[in-house]
Amino acid sequence: MRLVLLGCLWSLAASAQVIERAAEVPVMKRFEIALNPLTVQLNGRDTTHVGFNGSFQVQLAERFGLVVGGGYNWLSQTSAFATEMVDKARVESLSQAATLTTWNANGGVEFRPFNGGLTFLNAGGVKFGVVLRGLVGVVGRRHELLPVRMSTDGSSSAPTYGEVEPRFAATAGAGLRVQFGETVALRIDVSDTISSSRVDRINGCSIDDLRVLDGRLRQGLDVGGAAVSSACSVASFSDVRGGDVAQALNVVRLPSPALAQFVQLSAGMSFSF
Repeated sequence: MRLVLLGCLWSLAASAQVIERAAEVPVMKRFEIALNPLTVQLNGRDTTHVGFNGSFQVQLAERFGLVVGGGYNWLSQTSAFATEMVDKARVESLSQAATLTTWNANGGVEFRPFNGGLTFLNAGGVKFGVVLRGLVGVVGRRHELLPVRMSTDGSSSAPTYGEVEPRFAATAGAGLRVQFGETVALRIDVSDTISSSRVDRINGCSIDDLRVLDGRLRQGLDVGGAAVSSACSVASFSDVRGGDVAQALNVVRLPSPALAQFVQLSAGMSFSF
């Protein structure tokens, strides 16, 4: 009887060791590349953005992963509503409404709080899940200086822009992921990015540089020989005598402390390996 009892205890101890060792085995890492060929701004009252983005993820656990990514907006311009306000009401936006996002780069975490699946008769199945993301990074920006202008002869001139220094940004996102098989998945995500709309330099020119350029223009002098800082790119202003410099000075002179909110819808595919 004692031998049987000792045998049972030894078997339980051995089983406990096997379970403990199995729990110590790390989760196999999986990688995922997401490509979203279409991204569209949702809160587009003042600005319009269309572009694409992508990301690379290392899945550390079943529901948790680290992600890095970025995107580019091939269309970034003020909206028809903002342009009409400038054209008809002469209300010009000197801050966030005319500050446009051209690119972004970020990194953070992705969490999948809910996963499920559907199985079809003799046709395999699909897996789906809710995805949450938290990211930090930087955004590249430009500022519209002069909007579309109509001439007396009916012709129009294109808007002009100035490059603005990048800003820190924080992004929160949520989406739906539908996976077919073990490799391919469809993704739809909505992200909300918050960044500062403050503008301290345009085309690398500080307020002191812009005052020098504006002063020379008011005197009828050429800005080519202006004594400005090395970071100031005078050649980057598209229409110096048409008002680019004066408008840039107005923007920098009255920097906005407000935050810019950018809500974006992304749609695309991801590949796991």
